[in-house]
Amino acid sequence: MTILVTASASPASAGEYDDTIRVDPSARWAGPSAYLFSLHKAGSSLLNGMVEMLCEANGAAFIPVPNLLRRAGHNPNRDVVMDDSAFAATGVVFGGFRLLPDYALPGLEDAPKILLLRDPRDILTSLYFSVASSHVAPGEGALKQAFERNREYVKAAPINRIVKERAPNLKTQIERYLEKLPRRGLAVYHYEDVVLNKAAWIADLADVLGLDADEETARAILDRFDIVPDSEAPDSHVRRVLPGDHRDKLGPKTIDMLDALFTGIYDPLLSARREIPS
Repeated sequence: MTILVTASASPASAGEYDDTIRVDPSARWAGPSAYLFSLHKAGSSLLNGMVEMLCEANGAAFIPVPNLLRRAGHNPNRDVVMDDSAFAATGVVFGGFRLLPDYALPGLEDAPKILLLRDPRDILTSLYFSVASSHVAPGEGALKQAFERNREYVKAAPINRIVKERAPNLKTQIERYLEKLPRRGLAVYHYEDVVLNKAAWIADLADVLGLDADEETARAILDRFDIVPDSEAPDSHVRRVLPGDHRDKLGPKTIDMLDALFTGIYDPLLSARREIPS
């Protein structure tokens, strides 16, 4: 059992567990604590990186819960208890969630929540290239070994086969968000709306979270994250960026299969979709 507790947890209670990760939620910002969610290869690294810089500029604490667990060699999605006191502190943004985990997230019902989505066909296409070449093995031990075995399998297989195999799992992850993620305080972004309009997206993210995105902060974020390669970079984490990549990579039968599986899947979240000015 992995327990995520605050740095202020009493030694007595923390000492009851052999496997404890402590985080420091201290923050100068007094806004409500919030959560960031996305899916693997839906722009999650971009979202978390930009919000982390917003937090730093505002004195808010940014705690990437799954990343901390993964680096310690733990599964970031199950067998975890988040101590309520970690969320009780104001001014904390809990990020890094690329699926809705099996464990309870304190304060989730009422907290501001951001969910970034992307065309599932592009997610699966990007996932293939990420696993095959660009993604760094996560953590150590069993997690790293499993990742490396998966990489060898993916590299030896055609992209259409891998995409078809992984599609049902992606659908399950999306459906979990649809069924379990509370709608109160939820702001939904689509990758296609924001990836080429990051300046407006930064301003809107700040508005949702109650943070200040002044001109200096916004420029620093754009300088670091507004990257669109002139040509495809297969071995880079920022490989192509542009929406619609699946049309160049997948066969017609694969696209037809994905269309049948995913068309309309995000419709239940349309009411929470944020309109980003062009």
